[in-house]
Amino acid sequence: MRGQQFVVEMRMAWTSAFKQMVLFNTSKVYVSQAGMVLWHEDLRLVYSLNLVYDIFEMDTDESKHNYRIVHYKQTDKVIEWLCFTFIELPKFTPRTANEKRKTVLRLRFLTEIDDTKEAPSELMEESDIKNVLGELKASAFSEGELRAYDRFWASVSRERTLPEGNFERGVEKGKMDVARNLITSA
Repeated sequence: MRGQQFVVEMRMAWTSAFKQMVLFNTSKVYVSQAGMVLWHEDLRLVYSLNLVYDIFEMDTDESKHNYRIVHYKQTDKVIEWLCFTFIELPKFTPRTANEKRKTVLRLRFLTEIDDTKEAPSELMEESDIKNVLGELKASAFSEGELRAYDRFWASVSRERTLPEGNFERGVEKGKMDVARNLITSA
């Protein structure tokens, strides 16, 4: 999916604060795009994948739980830009041989990656793992670097919203001027 952003979180145990942390981290990734696009309409979807080695939905055998931001009465009204998936790993069972192979490779990647961000060569043969590793290296900022990065993109976002608002006001003014000219010339 070109242009979309992905956030992956892993937890050994489910906690009540985990959903809040996931919402915060996913929202932060969404907001960070503001410095990369010209108009807010160009912001891309952010998908949050959350692997939990715990069972937190006792009333179902389903291992995958999808969440969206929806209107609380009219659930067909959805805010589209944030998508959340939680997977309860104890309930997850791959069905096909290929699914099992890919699952093993991805789990190996998640468990064998080290602080140097290097992965065994057989894992690097999978293009999605190679892409994730590239993103991981790029996102390995120190706390100070991350704060500076956030400040930079916040200032860029402020600067970009000014012309966007001015453009919209200019379009509205132009429409009003045209309407006024039509009325006075009629």
